[in-house]
This record gives sequence, structure tokens and C-alpha cells, in this order.
Amino acid sequence: MSKEKETKKHIVPVKKEPLTPERQSNMSIDGFNLAEFSLSPLTYQTREFAHKELFYEWEQVLDGELRQCYFKISYGETPPNADTEDYLLLLFFLGQIKNTPLALETSFYEILKTKGIDYTPNKQQIHSIIRHLDALMDLKIETNFIYDRKTKKWNKGIKTGVISGYEYKSKKQRLKRLSASDTIEDIQELDTIYFDPAFYKYFVADNISFDLATYFLLENPTPKRMYRFGNKYAKNFGSFGLDLVHFCITRLGMKKSYVDGFKYISKLASKLRPHASRVNETVDELEITIQKDKKQPSGYKIYFCDNTEGEQKKASLEGFTKAEKKLYEELCKEGIYPSPARNLVVKLRTYLGRLGAAYAEYTIKAFRKYEKKGLKIDKKNRGGVLLQAFNDHWYYPAFMEWHNSKEKREEAKALKYPEKNAVQQVINQKPQQTLNFPKKETPIKKPKAQDALKTPSVEIKKTKFRLEKFKELYPDVFAKIYQYQLESAKRALATFGEAIVTNNGKNTFDEGVLQRVEFYCHQCHREFEKGRSDYFPPM
Repeated sequence: MSKEKETKKHIVPVKKEPLTPERQSNMSIDGFNLAEFSLSPLTYQTREFAHKELFYEWEQVLDGELRQCYFKISYGETPPNADTEDYLLLLFFLGQIKNTPLALETSFYEILKTKGIDYTPNKQQIHSIIRHLDALMDLKIETNFIYDRKTKKWNKGIKTGVISGYEYKSKKQRLKRLSASDTIEDIQELDTIYFDPAFYKYFVADNISFDLATYFLLENPTPKRMYRFGNKYAKNFGSFGLDLVHFCITRLGMKKSYVDGFKYISKLASKLRPHASRVNETVDELEITIQKDKKQPSGYKIYFCDNTEGEQKKASLEGFTKAEKKLYEELCKEGIYPSPARNLVVKLRTYLGRLGAAYAEYTIKAFRKYEKKGLKIDKKNRGGVLLQAFNDHWYYPAFMEWHNSKEKREEAKALKYPEKNAVQQVINQKPQQTLNFPKKETPIKKPKAQDALKTPSVEIKKTKFRLEKFKELYPDVFAKIYQYQLESAKRALATFGEAIVTNNGKNTFDEGVLQRVEFYCHQCHREFEKGRSDYFPPM
């Protein structure tokens, strides 16, 4: 064996498993009984449902006995939509963290930050949150489909609201939901949200684990609701099946007129399969199938099954959004084979969320840039080299630096041109009924002098990052990052030459490796300050 071949073999380890990014996860709770139904109609516009009721009734065998079941939901002036349920789940998550499930003290900023929007809320975002809180306050639920897992008995019927009210923080006092007699001049921030005790007892207290990050990765309301329903049954019963039409109307919240509009149920099944595929791709432990079943009234059945053993799922593009399909086609044009391209799109969605498409676009552009500068790649192996660039995350540090600087520019622009009296302008001044709060008086807290919209609810003490200090405090983490980056740089050197590591000769090889190490160590430093001691950066 020649010295050249020996060197190459030494540089590119054959059996070395590259580290993968940390999968997005944010474990929260969902109500065992709440996950059964949708609180809002599955439609683009919900204004037509103001001051209306939706009533579902069906027969089902419960505890060996045929029982008449019902679920009725009443809306007020502001009917909820799919986003309203998203905000409700965010409030559950915050209540779980703070251990204050019935009276949650929070802020507009904190709610949006939990959703992934980490900057000062603008007028439109504040207005949106207020609208969803109004919708939850007006909403009333009445049902007898309530199961107590402790007593193993079905409830005869309950009627409850969702939240009993919320309060604003002002300079002088707390204000309830605004009425004609209230003033909005002194309002600074959202203060406390009160959940209805009966709602919490029957719909939230008996809860199941639920991944909030996975839920938001699904994006569309239909797969989101499928995931919640399937999460309940797959985790607790292993598998569960339901008539497809019955599921669409009573569980998904589809309009009956919309479902009846399908002349053939096979077309309805085809309409839902892409959403089921998206759940299957994103949620490892859940498998949803829609199949023919002559025993069902509609002739079709939707089936939810536990997949914790990780059985291989059927590969398709059914669950892809338009942007993901466009990215898939772009990757194929760049020379990556269809199957790896599809898996890469799913991986980017799962680990980077909506940033995945932007990262892929940045990587492809950077890859082309290096090619134009004279780097020779065999055309037959071009797709494989690009795939290696994704797998080894060659451009990830540069992408994050570009993304963070872009966010800082946008934030600076927002501070330079602030909206005057954003909160005062946004609150709906239409006269509304005042809310009767619980008789128990809540002690008035003095609000902070600074505007809460411009500061997080919980401030974290930050220290300046220094690589040498980090290396001293976390030697194992530093060594792990350095070892991986060194091996990744050597693979890049063998495939692409030194330009990819040295930034076209601006740095030495060692300096290039150290820059990447510093980037990932800085990421760890920020997360460790937030209390995530087990964090390891995506690489």
C-alpha cells in the first residue's frame, strides 16, 4: 500500500459514525380527555361561528354497555381557531414549568418566546394573543365523554368554561378584560391568566406526556390534531381505530357539509393521507393508517398504532409541504439520489424546524461558490459530496452566524423605529361584558418600572464567553467537540481540499478547526446558562 493511500485511509475513518444534531424536543402535557376533541372548527374562517353551538351525538359501547355520547361546544363573540388551541397548549407548558396551573402569571413576551418567537412582541402579535384569550374565555364545553382513569368510571356529564379570565398589569392597578368603563392608557403588560377549576379538574389534571416541539413541526392543524388524538390512544391503549367520517366530524372538527360534499369516501381518505404521512414522518413512535373496512359505516377506518419499536415506515412525499417538495426537487437536481434527498428533508425538518429550508439553501449556495473557485469534483459523485457536506455540517457554523446577525439587524431596526404606545393601540376598544372573577381576592403586586414588553419575564444572568475559560470548566465537552470537528475537517480536506477548512487560505488548518470548535462551545455556553446542563450542540 502506497504512502498516499495510507494517509487517505488515516484521514477518512471508514467505520466512524458522525454525530447528529440534537432532535428538537420540548416535553409538555396534554389533557387525557382534552386530546379527544377539537375546540375549534377545522376551517380557514371561524367568524361565522360567533354566538353559535356545535353539537355532536353518537352511540358507543363503553364498559360493555351501549351508551349515548355527546359533545357540545358553545362560542361567544370571538370564536376560536386552530391557533387558539396552540396557545392553550403553550399555557399548559408554562403552567407545568411554574407549577401554577390555575393562576398563571406570564407575559406577552414569554408566551411568544415559548412558541419560538424570541423578540419584543409587535402590535399585531399582542392583538393576536388577546383575541385568543377572549376566545378561550367565551368558550363553553358540555360533554359526558369524560373518563376518570383512577376510578375507571365515565362521568355522567359536565359543563365548564376554559379560562375564567385574565388580567392586565398597569401602573396603578390590575384591570380585568376591558369594558366600556375601563381605561387603557396605563396598561403595560399581561399579568395573570385564570383557568376554570372545573376545566382543569376534568380536562387537564389527568394528563399525558406530549412533545410540544414535534407538535409545532407539523405546522398544519390537521396533522397536529391527528398527532394529539393518536398520542392519547397509542400511548395508553397500543392501538385504536375509528370510522373515518365519524373521526373527521366529531374529532377533527370538520364541517359536516364539507364531509358530505365528498361523493366518494375514497376521495376524503386521499385528502387525509398526506396529513397522516406527515405525522408518521415526524413522530417516530406513532403510525397512522387509513384503510378500507367494510364493517365501518363509511367503509373506511383510520387506525392509530404505537410504533415505539421503530418499525420501518413507508417512504413517500405525501406529507411534504410545498416548500419541502421544492427543496426535495432542488436536492435531486444537485445530484443527491431521491431516497437520501427525501430522508435529508425529513431530518432537516425534525432537527431544525423552519430553519431547515434556509439552512439547505445556504449550504447549496456555499457549495456552488466553492465549486466556482476551481474546486474539482467528479460529476458522478457530486451528489454524494454535497450529501456529505450536509451530514458533516460543514456550513452550519457559518449559516448560524449569518442567521444571528440577520436577526440582530432586524431587532436593531425595530428599536430604531419603535411603534408608539403599541399596547394602547392594539387593544380592542369595542365595549364587552366584564368578567366575574373568583371571589378570592388576589393580592396586588407592584409592577416593575420598566416596560415588560421589552424585557423577558425571567432574566438570566449572562457571563461573557471565553474559550479558554469554557475549556477549563467543561473539558469533556470541549474535547468531544474538538475531536469531532477535527475528524470532520480531515474528511473535508480529503474530499474538497483545504479551502473549505481554511476559508480559501485566510486561516491555517488548525485555525479553521479552532474557529468551528469555538462556535459550538459558544452554543453550549449559552444553553448551560439557561440550565440545560445536558445540552450538546447540533453538528
